[in-house]
Parts: sequence; structure tokens; C-alpha cells
Amino acid sequence: MDYKDILKTKTILFAEDDKDTRKIISSTLELFVKSVIVAQNGEEAYALYKENDPDIIISDINMPILSGIEFIKKVREENTKIPIAIITA
Repeated sequence: MDYKDILKTKTILFAEDDKDTRKIISSTLELFVKSVIVAQNGEEAYALYKENDPDIIISDINMPILSGIEFIKKVREENTKIPIAIITA
């Protein structure tokens, strides 16, 4: 099994507050993974994380309500193994 086959089994949680960036990146990710769960801020991202147990998290740093850093800290308190990528403009 190659990496493309592995990615097709994964769910990504993508958190980004900018509407256009969120749309472009999430639609691109959907080409490579099983599903993409999209959040508009850190608080929503954390709730979706708890509900969906994603395999990978991609998060913007600067978001309203709960920043990406605060969101990631909350995730890390309970899960130290999930891969997390941080993005920023």
C-alpha cells in the first residue's frame, strides 16, 4: 500500500477562519483523503475534534474565539500522538 492509498483512509480536521482559504484548501484536501471536517474557529475545531476523532489536524494559528495555538494545546492535553500541522498567512 502506498501513501496515496493510506491517505484515502484518513480524516482531516481543517480549521481556518478565512472563508476563501478554507474553501480552497479543504476542496484540495478532499482530493486526497477520505473526508475533511471543516471548522471556522478554534472553539468549533475543538468541538469537531471531540465529535469526530480525526486522524490529522491542520490548523491556522490566528483564529477568533479560540486561537489555533489554544486549540492545539487543548488537543495535546488528551492526545499526544495525533499529527498536527500549523498554517498561517
